[in-house]
Amino acid sequence: MKQIRLLLAAVMLSMAAAVHADDYAYLDIQGDDGTTSYEVSAVSRITFSATSLVLHLRQGGSVELPLSQMERLAFSADGQTAIDAVAGRDDGITFSMEGGQLRVSGCEGRRLTVFTAGGRAVVSETCTTGDMLLNLSGLRRGMYIVSVGRQTRKVMAP
Repeated sequence: MKQIRLLLAAVMLSMAAAVHADDYAYLDIQGDDGTTSYEVSAVSRITFSATSLVLHLRQGGSVELPLSQMERLAFSADGQTAIDAVAGRDDGITFSMEGGQLRVSGCEGRRLTVFTAGGRAVVSETCTTGDMLLNLSGLRRGMYIVSVGRQTRKVMAP
């Protein structure tokens, strides 16, 4: 009888853990060079080699991350990390989110590129005026990296 209770408790705990895990949309990996978030839905499986964690991507390919450079691995619901800006020179470029639109000021003549958390460029344009308004509502909800000149920022698409 005691074994049946333990088995029932284990089954209930595993079901609760599985439901709870569905709430997480991002895998955040903190390493020597900062934190990177990967969409869980873009990863088909995670494996380990003797020296690396390997993320196998659903669209093909894989990302290999050396274990010696990893400090922390966690799942998050919103993909937000502690990093809002990557160190760079302040060259007068400012970023602001207005609804589903990203406003970049002071970017005239510079290349603006938006990357997914996996590093794929999804938008690349040259700023033709000092202010550029970029509609991000057409992108999948999640975290993106925006690079203009020497400035890099993390933004969340709605």
